[in-house]
Order: sequence, then structure tokens, then C-alpha cells
Amino acid sequence: MNRLTGRNEKGDLLLCGEYVYGNNQDVYNGISLLEEYENTELEPEQIDELNKMLLNDQIRHGRALDKLLEYQKLEEQGLLIKLPCKIGRDLYIVSNRVDGKGHVRRLTLTHNNLGNVLKRLDDDIFKTREEAEKALEAPNGE
Repeated sequence: MNRLTGRNEKGDLLLCGEYVYGNNQDVYNGISLLEEYENTELEPEQIDELNKMLLNDQIRHGRALDKLLEYQKLEEQGLLIKLPCKIGRDLYIVSNRVDGKGHVRRLTLTHNNLGNVLKRLDDDIFKTREEAEKALEAPNGE
């Protein structure tokens, strides 16, 4: 690309080798923008491609932001549920046997038992067997 702008040894802006006077600020600003473009050393096609990529990124980020705002509204309304784990993963529940002794059993989280698990999550359902066993050993469930 042949440059149209440049700077002299004093740092003054040049256009086609001629000093650009600042009498018309709009013209001077336009030539300054041309200089900035030329400093990128990119061809117009490359600039167009970058603009398309940026636009696509902005669209993707806009959609992601919209989704986050939707989740925030649901959370504010009390309609967003945070699951203890993915559906199909194991949880551990502290249960009492008929003889009154507590024990730990494995429970797989499913769509069918989700409501019951969420009701009991803070009481006797744990993400790991170790957590459940520790709770079982604690005096009075502390």
C-alpha cells in the first residue's frame, strides 16, 4: 500500500509530502484518521473482514448477555433453581433404618426425584459420601 500520510522530522502531519496546516480542523482530523488507518498496514479487505468478525462477536456476546439478564430476572423472581449436581449423578443421603441407626445410601438424581431432593438438600442430602458420613457421625446432626 502506498502511504499518503507521514510526519516530518518535527512530527508535523504531512499529506503527499506536504505539510498539513491546521486552519480547517475537519480536514486535519480527516487526514489524521487516514494516517491512523495507514499505520495499521491493513488493506481495506482486511479491515472489512475484521469488522465482520467483530460484529459476529458482538452478536454472540449480546445473546450471552441477554441470557444472563434472563437468568438474573428468574433468580430475582425465585424461579431459578441451582441443582446440587447434574441429572444422572449420584448424591448421598443420610437415612434412619427401622432399628433407628443412621446410615448413608447412594441416590441418583433424576427428573422424578428432583423435587424431593431439593426439599431435603440442606438437611440430609450431600454431594459426597464423605460429607454424608461426617454428618452422620456428628452428634445431634450438627
